[in-house]
Amino acid sequence: MKFNKLMKSFGFVLVASLFIVSCSDENSVILEEQEEVLENGIEFVVDGRSIVFDAEAIYCNANGKELLSVSNSPDLLGNIEFELEDIEVDDYLLNMVVDPNGNGTFDIGGVVFGESLTGNPDLTQASFIVGIDIDITSNDGTSVIGSFSGDFLVLSATGEITEIPYTVNFNAEIIGTADFCD
Repeated sequence: MKFNKLMKSFGFVLVASLFIVSCSDENSVILEEQEEVLENGIEFVVDGRSIVFDAEAIYCNANGKELLSVSNSPDLLGNIEFELEDIEVDDYLLNMVVDPNGNGTFDIGGVVFGESLTGNPDLTQASFIVGIDIDITSNDGTSVIGSFSGDFLVLSATGEITEIPYTVNFNAEIIGTADFCD
């Protein structure tokens, strides 16, 4: 009889310890939320609508100067002095400039949206991107990842200027070095 009670107690302790071990933190399933990294390209989210373009960059950092230029048009890369008319429909240009002894330090850009944003092949929407703070999260010399946000000033059909919020995320391959830092 004593042996039977001892076996029941031993069995209970064994089952309880197996249950405790199987529910320990070491064996738990851990779900991690991972931020999706944008593949090579740039994503404009304008008023909730996502528009994705290709992205390439040139970069230099020497002689106290730095330039990061990102665009989907290689002809625009490195062009610090540009007019919005230089940017064609569905093209953009972003420049991050550090030039303490010359032009100053600023982030500037421009974008011309066509049918991708307006929904109409005959309409375009052009906007300078001024006064932004580009947040570079990674620059390993072969690619650069960053983001920024703000408000586009848009001329409505009635002639009123309205603000449309946007966010931009980019992951651009660095394809060359700018002459700017020489």
